[in-house]
Amino acid sequence: MKITGDENNKLILTELGQRIKDIRISRSITQRELAHSAGISFSTVVRVESGEGVNIENYMKILRILDLLPNFNLLVPEQQLMPAEFIEKKPRRQRASKRKQEREWKWGDEQ
Repeated sequence: MKITGDENNKLILTELGQRIKDIRISRSITQRELAHSAGISFSTVVRVESGEGVNIENYMKILRILDLLPNFNLLVPEQQLMPAEFIEKKPRRQRASKRKQEREWKWGDEQ
């Protein structure tokens, strides 16, 4: 199943769990071996593969053992400089600012 973003969280977690399970099995790694190598409990691996929510740190530990952690670059890409920022050598913004509210235009004789 392709994840499009329209699915609910439970469905996405179930799909991710199934993908992790498929990769683990294709590499002939047991759940116990994965748990031991990742430094997490066996029950955590079972919960991940069954689509239950777990701490993202545990996902990262599993993905590291399966050599999939670099794929996080696709999940949250690094912000690129805009061409104008590069040319003008402006520093990267450190925080977002509140958008200015546009005032409604009125004739001079309106109150």
